[in-house]
Amino acid sequence: MEVFRDDARKILLLTPVPFEGELQCITCSIKPPIEPKSLFQWKVLKCRMLLFTEMRIIASPSAGFENEIWVVMSKNYYETGEIHSHLNRVGLTVEKRIQTTKSIYEACLRYTMIARIAPLWNQMASFLVCGRNFLLQREPLLAVALDVFMIGKEMSIAIWPHRIHMYGVPLQDLLEEKEEMINILPEIIVNEGRWVHVLPSLKKAQVLSVSKRIPKHCRFLSYKQLKRHWKNNVRALINL
Repeated sequence: MEVFRDDARKILLLTPVPFEGELQCITCSIKPPIEPKSLFQWKVLKCRMLLFTEMRIIASPSAGFENEIWVVMSKNYYETGEIHSHLNRVGLTVEKRIQTTKSIYEACLRYTMIARIAPLWNQMASFLVCGRNFLLQREPLLAVALDVFMIGKEMSIAIWPHRIHMYGVPLQDLLEEKEEMINILPEIIVNEGRWVHVLPSLKKAQVLSVSKRIPKHCRFLSYKQLKRHWKNNVRALINL
């Protein structure tokens, strides 16, 4: 993967934010119907459900607490009591009210922006990549790097345009002379696993095997479940 940054076209947006006394922040805990293997995935799913069903709030998974979500709204809206019934519908419980700090406001605004512009813009590591079907494109991808921060009583949003060249790994490069065997064997072990970048974090991982079937030990029973998980937790669309 290659990344090219255009510093000459950097954009800086400034906007006033509501006064601290006009905002209310609450922490909410999740109530999974079953004992989950990972509370983090439930936290992401519930936070996204809340953002896409209530437009009068901004929210983010809280830092440092595995099962909590920050939710910021106007005090006027909070005092109507509507938010409590809405939280119950999506399986969230209000824990307490806390001060709306700059760091919480920045985190909630950034998370909400990224969640709501997907899948037109999709997060890939520290970039937002343009296009619903960016995974299928062969030409350089249009992308931006986004930074959200507060200075005094103003919110600053800095945007840097980028072009990203992504190079897919052909199947024959992984299997070498074994490529024709993939239609015969359910799974082929890759002896010298090739290092690849894994979406959406772009962390490095090693390919150990190639299969046309979902392994028995996998938590997903079908490709449909896998696609649903990707959409709910990452928001980008994949074609399998």
